[in-house]
Amino acid sequence: MPIISRVTKGSLYKTLDACNQLIDMKVVKYAEPNIFHTYKTSGVIVPNNYLYPEQWDHPIINTPDAWQVLNDNLGAARRFGSPDVIVAVVDSGVDPNHPQFNGNVSNGQPKVFTAFNFVNMVANNNSLAGSHGTCCASAAAGFNVNSGTAGVPDGTVGIAGNCRVMGIRRGGIELDYADMYIWIVDLIPIVQELVFPHN
Repeated sequence: MPIISRVTKGSLYKTLDACNQLIDMKVVKYAEPNIFHTYKTSGVIVPNNYLYPEQWDHPIINTPDAWQVLNDNLGAARRFGSPDVIVAVVDSGVDPNHPQFNGNVSNGQPKVFTAFNFVNMVANNNSLAGSHGTCCASAAAGFNVNSGTAGVPDGTVGIAGNCRVMGIRRGGIELDYADMYIWIVDLIPIVQELVFPHN
C-alpha cells in the first residue's frame, strides 16, 4: 500500500534525505520523491520583425520562451545569443551580402565570422550552389529587429540572432568532408601513410 507524504516548499534535499532514511530504516521497500516544478516568467520575447508571425517554427520550438529565459537569467544583451558563439552552417554556402548577415553583432564584430568554399577551395562564399545554405543560416542566426545588433533584417527572425556565422560550401569526396570538419573546428588535417609489416 503506497504512503504519500507532502513536504513544504523549498525542501527538495530534505525530501531526498527522508526517502533514504525510510529505506535505511526498512520501513518501506522503496521510496522516491514525486518532484514537480513550475516555471513562471514575466512574459515572452516577441520580435518586431514583420515576417515573424509567418514563421511557424518559433512557436513549435518555443523560442519566445527561450529568449525570455535567456533575458531573465543572462540579461537583455544575451537574450538572442552570445556574439562569442559561432554557428557553422555546412550547406550550399552563405551569402555574406544578404541583409541577415551584412552587419555586426552586439560586440561590434561582423556577423559572418568566416566563410570557405570547399568545392573551389577558396576562403569565401562568392560562388554559391544555391540559396539553401543562406536560408538555413538565416533561420539559425539571422538578425532580428530588437536584438540590439547593427544588421538590417529582412523581416524574418533567426533563433540566435546575436551569434556569428561560419558559412561553409561543402563538396568533394568523403576525404574532403573529413578535412572540412577538421578545418571547421580549427585543426589542421594531417594525412599519414600507414605502413603494415609483411609476413
